[in-house]
Amino acid sequence: MGIMARGSRISMRSAILILLALVITSGAAFSDGLVAYPNQTIAMQQKQSAVISHENGYENLLIFVQTSSRVNGPDTNRVWIFPLPAKPSEIEIANLKAFPSMYGTGLKQRLKGNLESLALANFVAAFPPALLFFFVVGEKYASAGNEKSYSDRGPIVSNNGYEIWQHIDKYGIATEVMTTQDSARFYRYLEARGTNLSDDAKLRIEEYIGKDYSFIVSWVSDPAEYRENLWQGTAKGGYYGSTQEPIGVFARFPSEKIFYPLKITSAYKEAYIPMKIDIMGYKEPEIFRNISKETRTEYYFNDRLQYGLDEEESAKKIFNGTIPRQLRFTRISINAQAKYFLQDLEFDDKASVAAITLEILNAIWLPIAGAMFFCISFLAAWLTNKAVLGGMLGKKQICLLALSNFLTIIGFIAAAFVLKTRLGESERPRFRRLYAIPAFWGIFTALAVVFAVISALVVSAII
Repeated sequence: MGIMARGSRISMRSAILILLALVITSGAAFSDGLVAYPNQTIAMQQKQSAVISHENGYENLLIFVQTSSRVNGPDTNRVWIFPLPAKPSEIEIANLKAFPSMYGTGLKQRLKGNLESLALANFVAAFPPALLFFFVVGEKYASAGNEKSYSDRGPIVSNNGYEIWQHIDKYGIATEVMTTQDSARFYRYLEARGTNLSDDAKLRIEEYIGKDYSFIVSWVSDPAEYRENLWQGTAKGGYYGSTQEPIGVFARFPSEKIFYPLKITSAYKEAYIPMKIDIMGYKEPEIFRNISKETRTEYYFNDRLQYGLDEEESAKKIFNGTIPRQLRFTRISINAQAKYFLQDLEFDDKASVAAITLEILNAIWLPIAGAMFFCISFLAAWLTNKAVLGGMLGKKQICLLALSNFLTIIGFIAAAFVLKTRLGESERPRFRRLYAIPAFWGIFTALAVVFAVISALVVSAII
């Protein structure tokens, strides 16, 4: 989409628990499109970001029109262009302020933390003084005006071979939905707004003209009002620093597939334009081969979603009027040269089985952890019984010892002495072997180490 983007990305901190020797650690909405100057040069984009919500055959797309910090001179003559695969009469547009913060905890990072916590629990059970070394690393989640919309039945302007179907002017930004069947007339439309396209940009635009696409075109209509409405904000959700913030352009349109236009950005050729696309829900994107190696898909959740007053307008548009209290979303991060954007990002709206599986595992990890801890304790007690006590204990007694280990080795020792008092006189001498308890401690610790190594390998594979 054709939006000029700039901003800083704030990396997420993940909680990493050091398990001494046991745990081996692994170590805006700047859409696709073009920003055109009057002199036929393409305004360089630094970054593209977008938020997409797709439901019941409709897509809500939020992008940002961001210029440099200057809003005078050449910057006021820029035009942002991006195509949508929909009829113009079915598109709803709006200018919005403030990008809704998209922040949460990564599913993989949460599972990693859960596995590390379980490994730590094993170690503490075997060596209670390890509690003295326990620490927690904080985790930061990784995080009206004069507007008129014309649409429904027909174009509001139809001349010179192009049709304008909607026009809004708010926050100093004008946005229109337009169509044309002739490229020369499209360029005439842009000339009327003080902008000419370069030859490279024209080649990309012409791939959409004459097909079932409409164009969203935005430009700075009132520099003073635009400057007044720029949002001075602090970093939120990894999108921006405390700089001037752009005015957002929202589009709602019918689409059976999730759509994000990339192809028009290929006009930037050798330039690297990092992209961050957040899609509501856990989706399974289909990334075409040219950019697959430079694309990363991650899944995030947030069970305590909160938006500030400045974000409510844009958030309500994205979520169809109702802001949820919980958020699940897919983040697609692309860092490839623009010349490889040979097609648009378009894929079926299908759920990611892998992400859903991760969320289920995270939801039930405590019962799973308890079961695994019991199994390790039971195996250690069973081996101790066989190797040291000559098999004198029954399954119920072994289960009791395994359960007592939930109270650390101290609980195990207490349970062992309770069992001793219940044995017959002839059995007590065999049970008095003092090395039975150290043997259990050693076996349990060895099993805990094995589990920690396996956990580390699993974590490495996941992350």
